[in-house]
Amino acid sequence: MTTAPAAPVAVARTTANPCPRVEVTITPAGDNATITLWRTDPTGSSIVRGGDRVPVSGPVLVVDYEAPFGVAVTYAAIGYSAAGEASPSSPSSAPVTLAVTGCPWVQDPTDPGTAMVWQLAEWPQRTHGRDDETLWPVTSDVAVVLTGPRRQPTSTMTVLTRAAAQAAALLLLTDLPVILVRTDAAWRWRGGYFATGEVVENPHVVGVPTDQDRFWQVPLTPVAPAPAGGVVAYNSWADVVDLYPTWAAVVATKPSWLELVRNPDPGG
Repeated sequence: MTTAPAAPVAVARTTANPCPRVEVTITPAGDNATITLWRTDPTGSSIVRGGDRVPVSGPVLVVDYEAPFGVAVTYAAIGYSAAGEASPSSPSSAPVTLAVTGCPWVQDPTDPGTAMVWQLAEWPQRTHGRDDETLWPVTSDVAVVLTGPRRQPTSTMTVLTRAAAQAAALLLLTDLPVILVRTDAAWRWRGGYFATGEVVENPHVVGVPTDQDRFWQVPLTPVAPAPAGGVVAYNSWADVVDLYPTWAAVVATKPSWLELVRNPDPGG
């Protein structure tokens, strides 16, 4: 049997870069060729995006850009041999919490660089719909109803933007098939993965053509998350080339490859 990796080490990062996240370091066992990282939170367990069958030869960093806010999460890893044999699950990490409050963060689940805070103006109600069909038998004075399960609620969020760049970024996100909305855990309405319908734009000050403030009504329909495949890397080798004049400068600044991957900035 393939050996299980060590318990992952998880660190919550609430500052933007590009959004609140959890950085998870996994030390694989000697016979692990790849690892898969799982997150467990109050809604269940799922594979972390970008952490599915990652090739390893030493400690590896997986960044979880989709961890929910305000609740404890833990991580566990499964190792795979070169032949594909799976190990038992590693011990779980110590629980960590992303203590983020205020307006929601919204992002493309596959590209954390798109993340932005939406200034929420209103999120007034949710509709808990379901599909019903009413049949009237010919000989009966009462109807027969065929009904499905109650669906996850739909809603409409009203968002305020104060600059043209903010408005453009919002429209780019609402063009996506699926967006991730991460909300303050204290809110009655919880975030999740949503499809957006027809977005309505309203001026903040009616009749003032130079005013950049806009209210956006964004309908939200809950959907399944995008598959836990690849994720666009926020930091790249091009960033390292831009930040350091030579490889010697990299070695002098970063004590390990893992630290360089975690944050290429010489001052970080």
